[in-house]
Amino acid sequence: MPQSKFIEDPLSDNPYRKHIKQYSWPQIVSFLTLVAVGIPRCVQSINSENGPERLPTIKKRMVCVLIFGICQSIFGMVSMFVFKPESETRFLLVSISQFVTMVLVGLFAFEYLFTCILHYDYLAIPAAISAAVLAVVLKNYAERCYYGLYIAWSIQLFSGVLELYLVLNNRIMDGMFHEESQ
Repeated sequence: MPQSKFIEDPLSDNPYRKHIKQYSWPQIVSFLTLVAVGIPRCVQSINSENGPERLPTIKKRMVCVLIFGICQSIFGMVSMFVFKPESETRFLLVSISQFVTMVLVGLFAFEYLFTCILHYDYLAIPAAISAAVLAVVLKNYAERCYYGLYIAWSIQLFSGVLELYLVLNNRIMDGMFHEESQ
């Protein structure tokens, strides 16, 4: 007999479901911090002068943000196997690293996002395939409650490596928003 939407689900005592509901607020706080820090930085960077040091400065900042993001995604994947899902240690470490990542992205990556572009090439295809393969592998070995996280972490890992490679090989150029504001 199908369950009514108004009756409590008898399987609602599932510890994974409780854990996800109880600990979803740090992601909301991290996202709001990203927006609160990133929007003013974006406006500031769009209106900034187009000096010769602008792109190298953005490049240095992006290298730091990308390396931290890659390390954060690797840490997140490792924590799936080291800690249990309901572990407070895992929750604190991952939440703090996500918050720091959002602050760094808001401070430095929004400037890059709205004023620069990367010249992507054929390397985007192997990066996407690698992210999909890693997500499938993790699906077979990680616990079910991490389903959305390991997909995000594998995309973050391989897109971060791709962008780091492109930034280090000087594929960074002025973007549309910056050119129009000049």
